[in-house]
Amino acid sequence: MTEIPEVLIWINGLDGFLADLATSVLSICLGVWLSIRFALRKFVTEKWWERQAEAYEAVIRATYHAFRNVDEVLHAEKTGKMISKDLQTELEELAKNAHDEIAEARTLGSLKLSEGFLVRMQRLDKELKAASPGPGESMDWAKYLTDSHHAYSTCLADLQEIARSDLSLKSTNRRNQCR
Repeated sequence: MTEIPEVLIWINGLDGFLADLATSVLSICLGVWLSIRFALRKFVTEKWWERQAEAYEAVIRATYHAFRNVDEVLHAEKTGKMISKDLQTELEELAKNAHDEIAEARTLGSLKLSEGFLVRMQRLDKELKAASPGPGESMDWAKYLTDSHHAYSTCLADLQEIARSDLSLKSTNRRNQCR
């Protein structure tokens, strides 16, 4: 009988070892690659969600500031109290910034804000224009304040619900509690 040289036995054993090693290394590399890919996708998705949430929050906050201005003036009119000069200046500044921010969001928001959200903002514009007197019409200040207050308060509640839906947050099904 012919004897198999020891070197060939060693090479044959090494061949099995190298195949096992290659399979293990390939499995580990594939697992690491998939893990990194899924983690990166999750990270990007979460960052995008955060940016959307910030965009919705900025518009809702701006709408609230504009609402607060009308709300304070309406409350002062109903109660006969005067708004302090400092508060009036602060409210006017907040309202001006709010209108600028809302206009910017309407222009640039189509990337982060949903169509329904943008449509509701356009409806707010129409409601506010309807509350204002037309050319040649006399100004009914109380009606203007009441209509503007209603437009802002319903818009705020609608925008919050739309944002919750778009961001897949649990809905509270409650309307804004305004004066």
